[in-house]
Amino acid sequence: MRFSTKFNASFLALFLLAAFAFAADYTQFDDLDKLKQFVKADRLVIVGFFDSEKSEQYTVLKEVADSVPEGFAKEFFFSYTFDKQSIAHYNVSTPTILVFTPSYPHVERYTGKFEIGEITLFIRTCTLPLYDDYDMSNYAKYLNRDLPMAYYIYSTAEEKEQHKEFFIKEAIKHRGVVSFVSMNGTKFDKFAENNFHQINFPSFAILKGSKRYPYVGELSPKLISSFVEDVLNGSAKSIVRSEPESISKKDEDGILVLVGKNFEKVTTDVNYDVFVNICAPSIPHCKEFDLVWAKLAEYMKQSQRFIFAKMDGTRNDIPESSTFELDSIPTLVLYKAESSEVIRYTEKDKSLKNLWIFLKKNSAFGDQDMFDLDESESTDESSESTSEVVEAETETADSKTTESHDEL
Repeated sequence: MRFSTKFNASFLALFLLAAFAFAADYTQFDDLDKLKQFVKADRLVIVGFFDSEKSEQYTVLKEVADSVPEGFAKEFFFSYTFDKQSIAHYNVSTPTILVFTPSYPHVERYTGKFEIGEITLFIRTCTLPLYDDYDMSNYAKYLNRDLPMAYYIYSTAEEKEQHKEFFIKEAIKHRGVVSFVSMNGTKFDKFAENNFHQINFPSFAILKGSKRYPYVGELSPKLISSFVEDVLNGSAKSIVRSEPESISKKDEDGILVLVGKNFEKVTTDVNYDVFVNICAPSIPHCKEFDLVWAKLAEYMKQSQRFIFAKMDGTRNDIPESSTFELDSIPTLVLYKAESSEVIRYTEKDKSLKNLWIFLKKNSAFGDQDMFDLDESESTDESSESTSEVVEAETETADSKTTESHDEL
């Protein structure tokens, strides 16, 4: 089983905040019969098989158990055994970690390095079924895993069951790398159409970061399996969603509205410094930031060598050739004139003053076309409105993903 080491950093940080930790039970079993009963619990049971307490790996698993916050402590049972009969019964060598789950496949073997972060991620992966129906009750758990999502979209109960066995095998094969789910296309038809341009079911598609890969062709196990591999190795081509190019014009604030179809053409024009705000218009902190963006554009309207632009990231995609992931909302990117260098604004503070400093430092024409910022303007109400933007930064990835999932 391959295993991805990419995970939600905030989740791991939560696990490792020792100051707030509440040690989960870490129980020793020296009797096989008791252990066999213990692993039948209706929650995750993590069992370490070791030679002795002197084992370095024993200590690592203990540290994982000790670092579980109180809110999670009752969701997991940690245990260990040195019992040779138990080790032989489960056909493992030492050191080994097995995770017993209430759902299929019921037991999963950890094959990664004995490191706290990787073991924590593996346990987190095991908290969800291999293959499940995706809906309002579980979508947040899947999104927080930061893994590509593979959707089998059906319209009838018969279609739902038709390829279930195959997708379970694929889920086992790609455990910890891709999350496989089924989804009711009749209920979530807008999601399928808006994200993958799919209106006929059954269908299959993969969402990998901000890139979308709809499968086209016969729904055969061999072809779908090959398609999954192509997406993972980067050889598959994603689609670029786009609103009609006819809406791409300057708004009342002089900001150019971009769409997926003309994003690359505008941003690669070496005659201009192009500063782009990729946003989600319906999200409150994006609306707040629009005031700052409009004020910055107003200051720069005297220059003929700057283009201020914005694009709705919930309806349009950045080009596949982009060197950055759309992993937060708003995302601010400067395409530098003359060189077309791509410079992302990464500061949490999106005040008028900070954006001004960023432009002056990084744009090609900043030294010639940018005059000093009026300090009274840099602290006006539009600047103060960024407080909500800054506070919301820790949730921007979730907000963006929720937007992209429409009714989900």
